[in-house]
Amino acid sequence: QNPPALALTQQELDAVYEIGFERAQHPFYEELGPVKALETIRFSLATHRGCYGECNFCSIAVHQG
Repeated sequence: QNPPALALTQQELDAVYEIGFERAQHPFYEELGPVKALETIRFSLATHRGCYGECNFCSIAVHQG
C-alpha cells in the first residue's frame, strides 16, 4: 500500500475547486451508453471539502471524485 499523499496547501485546494467540472460522461464511454449515475449528480453541489464519514460502502467518490 502506498503512503498517504501530503496534504494540499490552501492555494492548491482552492485551485482544484476552481476547475470547471463538466458533469458529463467522458467520450470513452459514449459507445457503451449513458453513465446511469450521471443524472443523479447532475445538479449536485459541493457544500464542503471532503467527507467526514469515511464509509466503506459509499461510492460517492467514484462519481464526484
